Amino acid sequence: MADAVAIYWIASAIYGTFFMVAFAYIFSPPTNAPKFFLRHKEIACPGRKRIVLAGDSITHGHVGSDYSILLKRRLEKSGHVADIINAGINSRLAWNILQDIDDIVACNPDHVTILIGTNDVHSTLDPFNEKMYIKQWKLPQVPDAAWYRKNIEEIISTLKDLTKARIAILSLPTIGENPDDPAFQAGQSYSRIAKEVATSTGVTYLPLCEMMTARVKERPSKTRYSARRQYTMQLVQMFLHYHGVPYSWISRAFKFRFHVDFLHLNNAGARMVAELIEKFVLGDGMVTAAVAPRKIKRSGFLVRQIPASISVDATTTLVPKHLDPEGIRMGFLMGMISVDGFKAICHLDEPMTLASFAKKIGWDEAKATSMARHLLEQDLIGIA
Repeated sequence: MADAVAIYWIASAIYGTFFMVAFAYIFSPPTNAPKFFLRHKEIACPGRKRIVLAGDSITHGHVGSDYSILLKRRLEKSGHVADIINAGINSRLAWNILQDIDDIVACNPDHVTILIGTNDVHSTLDPFNEKMYIKQWKLPQVPDAAWYRKNIEEIISTLKDLTKARIAILSLPTIGENPDDPAFQAGQSYSRIAKEVATSTGVTYLPLCEMMTARVKERPSKTRYSARRQYTMQLVQMFLHYHGVPYSWISRAFKFRFHVDFLHLNNAGARMVAELIEKFVLGDGMVTAAVAPRKIKRSGFLVRQIPASISVDATTTLVPKHLDPEGIRMGFLMGMISVDGFKAICHLDEPMTLASFAKKIGWDEAKATSMARHLLEQDLIGIA
């Protein structure tokens, strides 16, 4: 009996710890959030385009499929490199982006995409939602369509005044997949506002809502729930996913094609967002990698010894490996790569002699040689 009680409490403690870790992860900022980028921008990779993705939990990517990761993979697959900065935060309204726009401006972006408004719509669907958002964010007024329009106009105006970025605004993903649902129709009206603002301000408009609506109307959702059950469905899908159930299975269980609940996207929905943004950023001419990027192992690096016959001196030509930027960031965050190592990998963006590398990074030749040998041993760079 005592053994059974002990096992019960041990299992409860383990499960409780798992639950708290999962909960903390859901609400933690992305590892490529603006504040992280700004904290370490002295080691930002030179020559890369900076793409800021501004939005809510759909952009944040911890409650549904993360389209920022899909976008990065699509760009890398086609040989393009960029710093992708995820400025998405759970539960945000358009007003919240305006409050934190200084962080976006400070990133000095080349492109900014705006996918915001789902929570603005959600706040109008039920008095409970309205009170919750007002209390959570201490909103200065009751959210409505006119306030949404005003806020996205100010967001775009501020970005145009304070940055040189190309700006695109996306229409909203559909709310659910039943065209007859009032929540679905409310989302359509807010998407029309986004389109009107894009036209009046002269920024690029990416028709996500129109694409998704066309596909949904081919085969409307047959879910027996309404958008009023959103919180219940969201809790269920989060519980299932963080217990190992893929989003695709959850979508099938709820009879969705592009969602995991009424607001958040599965891989198919996130892929539509990534495709639209990819076409937008490639239209401005992205930096192309010399060779196709390759993934690095997230759990560690295989160390190899440099053959004694290979010498590293001022005339040695160092060659970049074009590693996965997110993998490098994760290695840095986990303490597997030092600040100097991270800085060296980022600055070695093309083949160059060790002397040129030392001059570019601002180190003396001895330090540059030591770091080059270390990175060669870790197979993070090559030599010609």
